Amino acid sequence: MRAYYKVVRCPKCGWLQVTSAEKATRCKRCGSTISLEASKPLAVAATAFEAREKLLALKAKLKKSGGSSMGDEGDMASLWEG
Repeated sequence: MRAYYKVVRCPKCGWLQVTSAEKATRCKRCGSTISLEASKPLAVAATAFEAREKLLALKAKLKKSGGSSMGDEGDMASLWEG
């Protein structure tokens, strides 16, 4: 089975990170569990390099918009799409 890399946001602290986990992962910042079954990823990539690029682009758009990483997931997804 081919692994996919996902950009996810911690629901507790808002931290953005890349993971290849299927069901859940731990936030690298606050340690809380991020359920990948309960929330959809902000971006999906076939390679770790591509996932990193998407993560950096998303963080740059977030910084440019002046928003904080604590925004809700809908706002985060609209940043990626726009």
